[in-house]
Amino acid sequence: MNISLRTKLFSPGRLTSALFGDGSESSEIGQKLNQYIGLQPEVQAIYVVTTDGRMITSPKLELPDDYDSRGRPCTKKQIKKREK
Repeated sequence: MNISLRTKLFSPGRLTSALFGDGSESSEIGQKLNQYIGLQPEVQAIYVVTTDGRMITSPKLELPDDYDSRGRPCTKKQIKKREK
């Protein structure tokens, strides 16, 4: 994985609320996720979970309306890490 590319696209200072917009593929975050997938052929899917539980994916996944990934162990771990 190209760490410098990942840092350039997704470093915490770059992940602002304005980036998320409506979370659609045309939003800035949607475009960045699609760009990352296009530049990293070994990556099949990528996602971002917002603090309010929205999950933005590339490629777009159909998730149940009540899906909240904040209950998943990997997301809980990242939330704890951010709170420190």
